[in-house]
Amino acid sequence: MQMVRLAVLLWLAAPALRAQEVLTVLSSGLSSYQEARNGFTEVFGPGTGLRNLADGGFTVPAETRLIVTFGRKAAERSYPSRVKLIVCLAPGLPSDWAGSHSAAVKISMLPPADTLLAALKVIQPGLKRLTVLWSASTYGGYVERLRQASAGLGITILSERLDGVADLPDSLRSLPGATNALWLAPDPNLLTAQSFATVEAFSHAIGLPFYASVPGLAEKGAVASVFVPFSESGRRAAAAAREMLKGVELENTLLPEKTETILNLSAAKKVGLIIPADALSRATRVLP
Repeated sequence: MQMVRLAVLLWLAAPALRAQEVLTVLSSGLSSYQEARNGFTEVFGPGTGLRNLADGGFTVPAETRLIVTFGRKAAERSYPSRVKLIVCLAPGLPSDWAGSHSAAVKISMLPPADTLLAALKVIQPGLKRLTVLWSASTYGGYVERLRQASAGLGITILSERLDGVADLPDSLRSLPGATNALWLAPDPNLLTAQSFATVEAFSHAIGLPFYASVPGLAEKGAVASVFVPFSESGRRAAAAAREMLKGVELENTLLPEKTETILNLSAAKKVGLIIPADALSRATRVLP
């Protein structure tokens, strides 16, 4: 009888032990982090541990094999090097963010380069020269992928790397006259309320379409946002988690495949851009 009771207790404790094996850590209770974690759970399944840094610090259980973080604050927290690490929704992390972890993967917030450019070409068929504004060194590789993907679409990428927000006005004033559009990377070193207002005012003043890859920026005045949904970042993290737990070696940065597009017709009108019907029909949302 005692052995039976022990077996029952172990069976009841198994879910709790499994929950400690994979730990999800949120930087705060922001809806974007919650949405991403929901996407993770949808694919990975229930039973993972959950910590929210807004609730204070915590100790990583000894049985934890993998930690998945949502938000930059959670990504930058110190974790035991023995655990595998996946970070989501953490733009602008320094190049050495992975530290000494046995395996570490970042889920990019950016859409695949060819997907982004193809979407912009549908929105603006006459797009020939696209100026990309960025600052953090981690975006250098993405700019190069944009260059590689642009050849087949007849687009020239003009890269403008800035030291910070203070350089933005001079950089905008020096843009080549043949530039057809601007794309602002979701770079925390560059993307602020002030810098967005500066780019938006410049865009409207000279009739130059301005694009972004953060969903809320289309609502604030960008012509369009082509972006990876937060839930899709979580789903991609879940697929990576399954592979990492099996010992599969993955690339350091993974880009989700699914993207969405929000169009802002008022912003398009201000810069004199007529958005084709094809782009309107493909968009996830169209703002008046």
